Amino acid sequence: MTILATFNNKGGVGKTSITWHLSYAIARLGSRVLVVDADPQANLTATFYDEDTVEKIWNTDESVFGMVQPVIRGLGDFKNVRPREIEDGLTLLPGDMRLAAFEPLLSDSWPCGADGNESALRQLTAPWRGIVDAAKSSEADIVLLDLGPNLGSLTRTYMVMADFVLVPVAPDLFSLQGLRNLGPVLRDWRAQWPVRREKARALDIGAPEGWIRPIGYVLSQHGVYGNRPTSAFGKWINRFPGEFHASILDEKACPNSLEEDRYFLGRIKNYRSLMPMAMEARKPILDLRPADGAIGAHMAAVEECRKAYRQLAKRIVSSLEGS
Repeated sequence: MTILATFNNKGGVGKTSITWHLSYAIARLGSRVLVVDADPQANLTATFYDEDTVEKIWNTDESVFGMVQPVIRGLGDFKNVRPREIEDGLTLLPGDMRLAAFEPLLSDSWPCGADGNESALRQLTAPWRGIVDAAKSSEADIVLLDLGPNLGSLTRTYMVMADFVLVPVAPDLFSLQGLRNLGPVLRDWRAQWPVRREKARALDIGAPEGWIRPIGYVLSQHGVYGNRPTSAFGKWINRFPGEFHASILDEKACPNSLEEDRYFLGRIKNYRSLMPMAMEARKPILDLRPADGAIGAHMAAVEECRKAYRQLAKRIVSSLEGS
């Protein structure tokens, strides 16, 4: 089982939308996928279910919050939560706004875990152990982890469980700065985690490796004329190879262009009116039909989106298998 986090601390880059569509695209390539919504805003869960269903999930605590609620209350270890089936090969561990209550506890647990405090180490590793249990129950090959756009203790706890991280970027200054913020933080988390991991394992507490290896970046939400980015976006797009290699990979040498960069995994354009249509239908853009309102030129855009995500999914699966 491999855990892939989709993350950028800059919001508005299509992180949740990419995770949503990739979950279907990867599952339809033949991998069994578990999607985990660890963003307290629970936006990913809202793409799969209407509000009435989400409320029922929260009322029964069959969510990421329900999974760690005993830990938060000091009553025990994680609770077994069975993922919900979306379609064959695709399951979901729903998000929950109450997960934000876990943040203060995790903030205190991080330094205490370095000292070998058993309670702190159980708190830091409970989400990972719960997700591993959920992945086993759904026989998942790949876990897609969606996180909130911040660098706090909650994000850190879920991020250190990731084997790999996919970074969505938008063609603007803010995404470039997001890479500059993210790179040093990821290296810091990777450096600090092994002490806690080994102390946990010495107490026979399961703990993730904490690799958080960058698998690459996806350029998303850009407008196009024909098949080319607008000139307004071009100046930012051309800077991503250098910034990704310098900030995220901590490398001085970098490719001269996107096309030469093996870490550039693809482009996902802004499909504008199709996204609200998909949200209304509770299905990804890939599955929109005329009955959902996708008629005329919309259907051509649906097919384009389907091909883009299939290509992106193939590249990601290939990268995961080759790592």
